[in-house]
Amino acid sequence: MAGSHLLNLKPTVRKIFLWLNSLSRKVWQDHLGNIFEETAKLDAINDYCKQAEKQAGKGNNIVLTGRAPVWMYLSIAHHMHGLAKSLSYDSPVTGIVQIFNHDPR
Repeated sequence: MAGSHLLNLKPTVRKIFLWLNSLSRKVWQDHLGNIFEETAKLDAINDYCKQAEKQAGKGNNIVLTGRAPVWMYLSIAHHMHGLAKSLSYDSPVTGIVQIFNHDPR
């Protein structure tokens, strides 16, 4: 099932699909709201990127989600390019949106 088809699934079904998908391919899902305290600080973006890289590992399929400012999503996605096999964004409103995919399968 391609990422674009996941947009039509209900959130619970999407989560089940992500879980099943993670059994066959390593998927790391990060709730970005967990890597900062009450308010994200722009001057700490390098630390946030390093935390995301450490937790996600290299060569994995990454799904970013959670409460975080747009600049954090953009910075972490840019940082993970070249480190991750694929990166997607999962929102309760839009569903899963693929940002990049370097997986040859």
